[in-house]
Amino acid sequence: MRYRALTADLSGLPAATVITAGLDPLRDEGEQYVRAMSAAGVDVRAYRLRGAIQLLWLATKLAPAVQTEVLDLLRERLGED
Repeated sequence: MRYRALTADLSGLPAATVITAGLDPLRDEGEQYVRAMSAAGVDVRAYRLRGAIQLLWLATKLAPAVQTEVLDLLRERLGED
């Protein structure tokens, strides 16, 4: 499956953080979206949690290390000016 935006113009989107799971069938689409936002000049950061499953938020409850990694990534991003 290939990512396809609902609009051709992604410029003007707010800063974004995209976290994908390494074991997610939609991972590639999420990462294509990151590349499209970046090409449009959007301040976007991407993180792939290699051992995480598709249901990332469920995984954070089942795997405390994943939860810690996700929270650290979000704290880092939100802490930037």
